[in-house]
Amino acid sequence: MYGLLLASDFPFAAPLPVCVSAPDLVFTNSSSIVPDLSDHNPVYVSMYRDQLGTPLLSLYKHQGVDYLRFHRVADFCISPSDATIVGQPCAGSDSAEIELQFLGVVLPYWLELAGIPVLHASAVSFQGQAVAFLGLSGCGKSTLAAALTASGFPLITDDVLPIEKKGERFLARPAYPQLRLWPDEAAHFLGGLENLRPVHDSISKRAVPVGPVQFGTFCAGMQEISTLYFLDRALDEDDPVQVVPVSPRLALMELIRCSFAARVVQALGIQKARMDFFTQLLRQVRVRRLSYPSRLSEISDVVEIVRQDLIRPD
Repeated sequence: MYGLLLASDFPFAAPLPVCVSAPDLVFTNSSSIVPDLSDHNPVYVSMYRDQLGTPLLSLYKHQGVDYLRFHRVADFCISPSDATIVGQPCAGSDSAEIELQFLGVVLPYWLELAGIPVLHASAVSFQGQAVAFLGLSGCGKSTLAAALTASGFPLITDDVLPIEKKGERFLARPAYPQLRLWPDEAAHFLGGLENLRPVHDSISKRAVPVGPVQFGTFCAGMQEISTLYFLDRALDEDDPVQVVPVSPRLALMELIRCSFAARVVQALGIQKARMDFFTQLLRQVRVRRLSYPSRLSEISDVVEIVRQDLIRPD
């Protein structure tokens, strides 16, 4: 997943393909790996807090090791020079919550340390190239990815998109064959919710496996990115679907806005390298703004407009 071969004894619920090869990264759990950090100031704390005001996420650096602390869930020990991540679960935490944080935050953090920027984006494959849909939470990335997957576009990733530069090419790294959809969306695309597990007890989204005998197909290989779409939900539900070009300056601002944990990147001191990376990326790809209503009844029209835009030369 994310272009990595992962070795782990963790009981993942997500459908991760099995490989037999030397791993790029090892993830395991331990009961005693985190030192006492009470006297250390975090280099980053999340703006999101629990009812007692405790940050839901804090980042510490201690003796060359990074510690991602998810309050009342787990601590993750990450050594930038070591291809190992060790998790220390908190008392009472469950594996579903640990999996959510590992796949959605910890792995993207590790990739950022490795010089592979990560975007909040879904992506599908079209004619052998990657097409990405970017936006913050609630803009419809997963919905559009599901609609495109149902229409024959192989899924590359849902919500987390790492991008690797090889020569002059920018490649989308595939995640794993699963979408996460709200119940009404899952019912719309699959005809019901039978056999679809909740992502977590506190989240009503359903995990939708992607594959030939389930839903659509999955693209397991890296693909060069051809087009970026920044998503906007139409303010007026009667507004037509629109696809318009985006200026390089505005596109750069949008990429920063949609990048993984921008404040964390700033705390790590790698924002300049990321800015240079995004500037080069924008010289190589088509950039569009896609505005469309949120009604599921019209999502097939959005898919067709995207398809026509992709085959239309600039």
